[in-house]
Amino acid sequence: MADKTNVPVGVRLSTDIEYRPDRPTPYRARVRWTDPTSKRRQSLSEGKDSEEEAQEWLQAIIEAAEAGLSPSLATMKLAEYGEANMDLALRGLELKTLDPYLSGWRMRVVPALGHLAVRMITNGVVDRTVQNWIADEHSRSTVKNTIAVLVRVMEQAVRDGIIKVNPARVTGWQKLYKQAEDELHDPRALALPDWETLVALADALVAASPTSTAAGETWSSSPRALPHGSARFQAAALGTSTPTTGSGPYGARPHPRPAG
Repeated sequence: MADKTNVPVGVRLSTDIEYRPDRPTPYRARVRWTDPTSKRRQSLSEGKDSEEEAQEWLQAIIEAAEAGLSPSLATMKLAEYGEANMDLALRGLELKTLDPYLSGWRMRVVPALGHLAVRMITNGVVDRTVQNWIADEHSRSTVKNTIAVLVRVMEQAVRDGIIKVNPARVTGWQKLYKQAEDELHDPRALALPDWETLVALADALVAASPTSTAAGETWSSSPRALPHGSARFQAAALGTSTPTTGSGPYGARPHPRPAG
């Protein structure tokens, strides 16, 4: 790792863009430089969809080099960077804290963000990732430890000059747990608010699949003419109970909805 971080400020780079029409990403942006320690010629390249994207990638590499970063470090993926710098990032922690931190790194951070370059990780990316962890029903302590290890690794990236601000310092995520708990205690909060909303949803379902039902029957273009079995869905969506009477090919038939 030392040969990638101890690069003199202003290392000289040569860049070029090659168009290869037979490739999925036809514009190959390439940067080459001489390693100041080994004196070996090194190169780094990445395919892009357009020439503009290739130019942006090269410009980011040039700016990183001007700040004293090697191109390899500037484009390093989070998984690789964390593996190389984990001991440094977790310095000073008690041993009992290491296991949950490292578990969070391996089981959640790397699968979700490890493929991204450190410089590409933004506040928005982290926000959405944390929300996904909460949606997956991980406990508060699990998410807290996972965020904590990500914060430490990204803080090390700040010190290495790869990024300027730590994007992992998210706030307000614990409120999402309170919202989920409220919904569990009040399931009706998840129901559709009114009949008009249900009709609009039924219209969308009919439009998306106008000729298919579980029983093989053709749906009418009117959402109110859904098969009888849909009454259960209607009642569930409205958060109400639908009294039933009689029987039919799709089960019990609902009473007609009262006028008004």
